[in-house]
Amino acid sequence: MLPGEQLPLHIFEERYQQLLKDVETLGLHFGLPFYTSSGQLKFGCMVKLVEISNRYPSGEADITVECVGLFKMENYNEKDPAKLYPSGDVKLLDKYDSFPANDNVKAELQLLREVLGPSASIFDKPEFEHVLRIVRALNLSHEQKHKFIALPDEEAQQRSLVNMLRFSRLIVEQEQKVEDGIYPN
Repeated sequence: MLPGEQLPLHIFEERYQQLLKDVETLGLHFGLPFYTSSGQLKFGCMVKLVEISNRYPSGEADITVECVGLFKMENYNEKDPAKLYPSGDVKLLDKYDSFPANDNVKAELQLLREVLGPSASIFDKPEFEHVLRIVRALNLSHEQKHKFIALPDEEAQQRSLVNMLRFSRLIVEQEQKVEDGIYPN
């Protein structure tokens, strides 16, 4: 997840039931590492508990969490000696708290707005001066989000975002050319 995104979770394993109790009683945030098909990765998101929508007699629960920040995993302990759930040491990536879009991103976003026409109103809000909000609006997969976060520096991330916006614009342009269910090559 990226900051501001929410995710419903069903807590059923005993170790995560213990984590939920700790989160509730101690007011903690907790981390969710980014996972891809290749396994656990080095980045993740810090989340806060938003609500517990359902509790079951077995200790299971349905909850909603919201991402409040991103981190880089420094150390991961599958088995924490004091807890049932895993733990680790993380470095918060606070650069994302204020990561403005550069002129190239803004120009490509404007081109996408023009192609989308009236349906581009989602991108007209002032928060779309912020890189992660633009990335979030593109509805990327978990792997695509991880790939973006893992890029080596802000310049590479800005270039990647320009390419994502350009690709989105090309897709919209092609969709607008559909006639009787036939897409042009």
